[in-house]
Amino acid sequence: MVIPKPKKLSSFKTTVITSNECLGERFQIGIIPSLQILKYCYERPPIEGKITIGIVENATGDRPFTSFTGENLVQSYQVPPEFHLQGKNATTTNYNQLSKKVNILHSIHHANAN
Repeated sequence: MVIPKPKKLSSFKTTVITSNECLGERFQIGIIPSLQILKYCYERPPIEGKITIGIVENATGDRPFTSFTGENLVQSYQVPPEFHLQGKNATTTNYNQLSKKVNILHSIHHANAN
């Protein structure tokens, strides 16, 4: 599988959408490094033993549409409720504890780096 390099964020932000407006002026645009994560998943050794999946979603409570993705994953992979952290239960402590119990952890939330 060939994974293309993501384009630079600046090129998206400066895309002209009207005669006096750029894309970055109308929409908040960010890049999610999903291609990098996919590449890592293909390069890592296979997971041995039973696969356990955990899901963390909408920790800040302001992303109501994350439940659609979360519920699809729960149903598709039969993720038990104790491995599905949502809203106020998605604390840093619970996240860290869950990460020690599963070998796949899917996070659906905001990201912030300082």
